[in-house]
Amino acid sequence: MHYVFCTIIDKHFLFKGLTLYFSLQKHCEHFQLYVLCMDKIVFGLLSRMDLPRLELIKLEEIEDERLLSVKSNRTNAEYCWTCKPYLCLYVLQQRMADSVVYLDADLFFFSDPYPMYEEIADSSIAIVEHRFPVAVYSEKVGRFNAGFVYFKNDKEGLQCLAGWREDVLTWCFNSSKDGKFTDQDYLTGWPDHFKNLHVIKHVGVNAGPWNIKNNVHITNDDDRLYINNVPLIFYHFQAFYVLGNNTFKEAAGYFIPQKIKEIIYQPYIKAMKDTINYISQFEANFPLGFQKLSFRNQILDILYHKIMPEKLYFHLAGLKHRMLTS
Repeated sequence: MHYVFCTIIDKHFLFKGLTLYFSLQKHCEHFQLYVLCMDKIVFGLLSRMDLPRLELIKLEEIEDERLLSVKSNRTNAEYCWTCKPYLCLYVLQQRMADSVVYLDADLFFFSDPYPMYEEIADSSIAIVEHRFPVAVYSEKVGRFNAGFVYFKNDKEGLQCLAGWREDVLTWCFNSSKDGKFTDQDYLTGWPDHFKNLHVIKHVGVNAGPWNIKNNVHITNDDDRLYINNVPLIFYHFQAFYVLGNNTFKEAAGYFIPQKIKEIIYQPYIKAMKDTINYISQFEANFPLGFQKLSFRNQILDILYHKIMPEKLYFHLAGLKHRMLTS
């Protein structure tokens, strides 16, 4: 099966975006990854690498007058989110793909995505829930996660994308307002508007730090990871910080149990080190992918990993869960 993916990479996400690419290369025999390059640094470096099955798109190729008109009042991250439906439409309409999956650059594949596509089948649109432990979190950031979205090149898929484009042009900011949050909360209404939309049930699709502790049983058998006895297809490494060549913070602001660090985060750290080394062959000491922890995340890191033992954390988390659901 031939998979078509797209993602958005700027100079600060180059480490993560390339690590995503290498994970696809490992687990997908036939795929194409379209990369929207948000700056000349990314386009120049990736052009020199000349990687197979990776096709570069310059930002100006998708920008029109309406998109450019909102650029000045959005942060770099907000503008990237605003570009998502533009990128997907470009791949479907200009590159004539039969379907496309948008992937956030901080995703990482652990196995072949075929079971995911088998579940999507003939759907025009496919989205995945956050699977938060309690619904109150969905009210803040949306029921669905916009780091993964599937669109088929048909009437309903294109209709949905056109509507999403209008939504993000009108409002796309890193805050919650009137039931909106970034580009993401717009997805909440899609199941009511599109008959051929599928909500993915496979728990190995878009596991992440916000749901990995939610009654999840993780095993490592035959060099494959399983979540509740189904393969982990890809994990969303939100809040993963690259602090230096050999220094990383697994999930800033989240409590991650030691077992999950060992079997999910350690392979990603190894892959990230390989990516950093690979980039250094083209650009020695490339500094732009390194990040700094905020003061809040530094305090949470001390609390979660140096003061509070796991048993106490899970006890307090259970109390919080009961309070929120009572």
